Amino acid sequence: MLRIGKADLYFTLWNVRSDKNYSTDINGNHYLSAVYTHYDYIQNLSMTESKAIEKAKGFGVTELTPDEDLRGRRSSWVKTKTFDEPVVENVFTFGKYSGGLFIENVDVSYCKWYYDNNSFVSSDSKETMKNRIVELDPDEYCIYEGELETLDYVEMMKQIEVKNEFIKKNGFIDVFVSKNVDDHHRLFAEGLNFLFETIKENWYQSWAYYLPVFDGKAKRIKNKMVRFYVGVTPNIDGEWNVTKMEIIKK
Repeated sequence: MLRIGKADLYFTLWNVRSDKNYSTDINGNHYLSAVYTHYDYIQNLSMTESKAIEKAKGFGVTELTPDEDLRGRRSSWVKTKTFDEPVVENVFTFGKYSGGLFIENVDVSYCKWYYDNNSFVSSDSKETMKNRIVELDPDEYCIYEGELETLDYVEMMKQIEVKNEFIKKNGFIDVFVSKNVDDHHRLFAEGLNFLFETIKENWYQSWAYYLPVFDGKAKRIKNKMVRFYVGVTPNIDGEWNVTKMEIIKK
């Protein structure tokens, strides 16, 4: 899950994931013995909370309150929680697979039935079962209201880094723009943040929208492929200042 942190000056973007360690007692019962939470630092967002939240939304962050566990942190780390007493969870408590681990079950139809008909003791157990269903049947993620994070953030960050390196070498980049500039002169497109010096407010059926202005003219760029000229160095917030642009015609 992607989360927002707060270092000394900057709000930051992180990926938070948990790995659970299971043990087996002398009677053959499986139980949760430890949880390892990995906090993987991705990048700075902004020194201003409102700007950081807007950027985080663009990355797909849904929990927009900064995580207190990440306050003051600037590098990746792992938090370990162990249990003095066995914690039994993520195990079927009734039915034909009673006593079996969720993560070992391959009967997707039964897992779906169990998910819909069981009052889970903990949210972690419910989440584990949900993840197992999606592992067995990836098309099922849409049934659970988008609760599962389907974005592969590692691959996403690799692609964004390739684009940033291209800009640093060439001073421009071609991107597909899927939405208008916001009222803070900012645009998020293909994982990159762009900043425009001048914008114009427009209205459509009582809704305000904003267009970038170049050479005294407002330009409509939504749903178009655009070449942004931005120089080779981003600003202090990691945004690319657009100095010129061209709409790429097919």
